[in-house]
Amino acid sequence: MPGAVYGYAGTSATTLEDYRNIDNTMRNADEIKALWKDAGIDTNKHLMFMCGSGWRAAEVLTYANVMGFDNTSLYSDGWIGWSNDTSNPTETGEPK
Repeated sequence: MPGAVYGYAGTSATTLEDYRNIDNTMRNADEIKALWKDAGIDTNKHLMFMCGSGWRAAEVLTYANVMGFDNTSLYSDGWIGWSNDTSNPTETGEPK
């Protein structure tokens, strides 16, 4: 999706280990914020979360809300929904 920034997830499409402790609880908010900072995510802007199908993004959206970020939303169709509509633009590489 144009302008999207990869905000981490895990080692596969079925994990969220970058956001969870070993016991599957939410990581410390400062650790998550550091991930986003390293990715170049500006938390002062609207944060819209998406993943392949929506479930991982919904969990990270919940974490963002727990951390006090209110200017957030979920693109629940995810990449699957976006890419199945050929009228939607796509781009590769680093966001501009």
